Amino acid sequence: MMLDIETPALLLDRAVMERNLSHMAEKAKKLGVSLRPHIKTHKCLELGRRQQAYGAKGITVSTLFEAQAFARGGFTDLTWAFPLDPTHIPHVQRIAQDGITLRVILDDLDTAKALARGTAAQGRVTNPRGQCRLDTRHGGRKRLDGRHRSETGQLHLL
Repeated sequence: MMLDIETPALLLDRAVMERNLSHMAEKAKKLGVSLRPHIKTHKCLELGRRQQAYGAKGITVSTLFEAQAFARGGFTDLTWAFPLDPTHIPHVQRIAQDGITLRVILDDLDTAKALARGTAAQGRVTNPRGQCRLDTRHGGRKRLDGRHRSETGQLHLL
Protein backbone atom coordinates (compact mmCIF):
# COMPACT_ATOMS: atom_id res chain seq x y z
CA MET A 1 0.00 0.00 0.00
CA MET A 2 1.48 3.30 -1.10
CA LEU A 3 0.98 6.24 1.26
CA ASP A 4 0.54 9.77 -0.02
CA ILE A 5 2.66 11.68 2.51
CA GLU A 6 4.11 15.12 2.02
CA THR A 7 7.85 15.14 2.65
CA PRO A 8 9.86 15.69 4.63
CA ALA A 9 7.98 13.50 7.09
CA LEU A 10 9.03 11.58 10.16
CA LEU A 11 7.90 7.97 10.08
CA LEU A 12 8.90 5.67 12.91
CA ASP A 13 7.97 2.51 14.73
CA ARG A 14 6.49 3.72 18.03
CA ALA A 15 7.46 0.58 19.97
CA VAL A 16 11.08 0.86 18.82
CA MET A 17 11.09 4.59 19.63
CA GLU A 18 9.76 4.00 23.15
CA ARG A 19 12.29 1.22 23.72
CA ASN A 20 15.16 3.45 22.56
CA LEU A 21 13.97 6.36 24.71
CA SER A 22 13.74 4.09 27.73
CA HIS A 23 17.18 2.59 27.06
CA MET A 24 18.87 6.01 26.80
CA ALA A 25 17.11 7.25 29.94
CA GLU A 26 18.26 4.23 31.92
CA LYS A 27 21.80 4.57 30.62
CA ALA A 28 21.95 8.26 31.61
CA LYS A 29 20.51 7.44 35.03
CA LYS A 30 23.11 4.70 35.63
CA LEU A 31 25.90 7.06 34.62
CA GLY A 32 24.51 9.88 36.75
CA VAL A 33 24.44 12.33 33.85
CA SER A 34 21.80 14.69 32.50
CA LEU A 35 20.56 13.68 29.08
CA ARG A 36 20.26 16.49 26.52
CA PRO A 37 19.59 14.64 23.25
CA HIS A 38 20.37 16.20 19.88
CA ILE A 39 17.23 16.90 17.85
CA LYS A 40 19.04 17.52 14.55
CA THR A 41 17.51 14.45 12.93
CA HIS A 42 13.91 14.55 14.09
CA LYS A 43 13.39 18.32 14.61
CA CYS A 44 10.03 17.38 16.08
CA LEU A 45 8.44 19.06 19.11
CA GLU A 46 6.37 15.98 19.91
CA LEU A 47 9.39 13.65 19.90
CA GLY A 48 11.35 16.17 21.97
CA ARG A 49 8.52 16.10 24.52
CA ARG A 50 8.68 12.29 24.60
CA GLN A 51 12.41 12.54 25.27
CA GLN A 52 11.67 14.89 28.17
CA ALA A 53 8.98 12.54 29.47
CA TYR A 54 11.71 9.90 29.73
CA GLY A 55 13.89 12.26 31.75
CA ALA A 56 15.85 14.37 29.26
CA LYS A 57 16.83 17.58 31.08
CA GLY A 58 16.98 19.58 27.88
CA ILE A 59 17.74 19.29 24.20
CA THR A 60 20.66 20.04 21.91
CA VAL A 61 20.13 21.93 18.65
CA SER A 62 22.19 22.52 15.51
CA THR A 63 20.92 25.98 14.63
CA LEU A 64 19.57 29.05 16.35
CA PHE A 65 16.40 28.64 14.30
CA GLU A 66 15.90 25.22 15.90
CA ALA A 67 16.57 26.78 19.31
CA GLN A 68 14.02 29.49 18.62
CA ALA A 69 11.37 27.01 17.43
CA PHE A 70 11.83 24.71 20.42
CA ALA A 71 11.84 27.66 22.84
CA ARG A 72 8.54 28.79 21.33
CA GLY A 73 7.33 25.20 21.72
CA GLY A 74 7.90 25.33 25.48
CA PHE A 75 11.44 23.95 25.84
CA THR A 76 13.41 25.93 28.40
CA ASP A 77 16.80 24.13 28.52
CA LEU A 78 18.64 24.30 25.20
CA THR A 79 22.24 23.74 24.12
CA TRP A 80 23.49 25.03 20.76
CA ALA A 81 26.08 22.50 19.55
CA PHE A 82 28.08 24.89 17.41
CA PRO A 83 30.80 27.36 18.39
CA LEU A 84 29.31 30.81 18.90
CA ASP A 85 30.26 33.49 16.41
CA PRO A 86 30.08 37.02 17.89
CA THR A 87 27.63 38.09 15.18
CA HIS A 88 25.08 35.64 16.64
CA ILE A 89 25.16 37.06 20.18
CA PRO A 90 22.06 39.29 19.71
CA HIS A 91 20.06 36.31 18.40
CA VAL A 92 21.24 34.16 21.33
CA GLN A 93 20.19 36.92 23.72
CA ARG A 94 16.73 37.19 22.15
CA ILE A 95 16.19 33.44 22.55
CA ALA A 96 17.60 33.36 26.09
CA GLN A 97 14.86 35.57 27.50
CA ASP A 98 11.86 34.79 29.66
CA GLY A 99 13.39 31.90 31.56
CA ILE A 100 15.02 30.11 28.60
CA THR A 101 18.47 28.67 29.26
CA LEU A 102 20.52 28.58 26.05
CA ARG A 103 23.98 27.11 26.48
CA VAL A 104 26.58 28.05 23.90
CA ILE A 105 30.00 26.69 23.01
CA LEU A 106 32.89 29.11 22.95
CA ASP A 107 36.14 28.42 21.17
CA ASP A 108 37.99 31.70 21.52
CA LEU A 109 38.53 34.35 24.15
CA ASP A 110 37.32 37.30 22.04
CA THR A 111 33.89 35.71 21.61
CA ALA A 112 33.73 34.91 25.33
CA LYS A 113 34.50 38.54 26.15
CA ALA A 114 31.92 39.80 23.65
CA LEU A 115 29.31 37.49 25.17
CA ALA A 116 30.19 38.64 28.69
CA ARG A 117 29.96 42.32 27.63
CA GLY A 118 26.64 41.77 25.90
CA THR A 119 25.02 39.93 28.77
CA ALA A 120 26.37 42.36 31.36
CA ALA A 121 24.87 45.25 29.41
CA GLN A 122 21.49 43.53 29.54
CA GLY A 123 21.77 42.72 33.24
CA ARG A 124 21.89 38.95 32.75
CA VAL A 125 24.52 36.62 34.08
CA THR A 126 25.67 33.69 32.00
CA ASN A 127 28.03 30.85 32.72
CA PRO A 128 29.61 30.05 29.36
CA ARG A 129 31.69 26.94 28.97
CA GLY A 130 34.82 27.29 26.91
CA GLN A 131 36.60 24.65 24.95
CA CYS A 132 40.10 25.49 23.82
CA ARG A 133 41.96 23.16 21.50
CA LEU A 134 45.69 23.63 21.64
CA ASP A 135 46.75 21.64 18.62
CA THR A 136 44.03 21.65 16.00
CA ARG A 137 42.90 23.72 13.08
CA HIS A 138 39.57 25.50 13.23
CA GLY A 139 37.95 27.54 10.51
CA GLY A 140 40.94 27.10 8.22
CA ARG A 141 43.43 28.67 10.62
CA LYS A 142 45.66 27.27 13.32
CA ARG A 143 44.07 27.84 16.70
CA LEU A 144 45.64 28.73 19.99
CA ASP A 145 49.24 29.48 19.28
CA GLY A 146 51.47 30.62 22.18
CA ARG A 147 49.44 33.83 22.64
CA HIS A 148 46.21 31.86 22.88
CA ARG A 149 47.40 29.20 25.32
CA SER A 150 46.46 31.45 28.23
CA GLU A 151 42.85 31.65 27.00
CA THR A 152 41.84 28.50 28.84
CA GLY A 153 42.59 30.13 32.18
CA GLN A 154 41.13 33.48 31.15
CA LEU A 155 37.78 31.93 30.16
CA HIS A 156 37.31 30.89 33.77
CA LEU A 157 37.72 34.51 34.88
CA LEU A 158 34.81 35.87 32.82
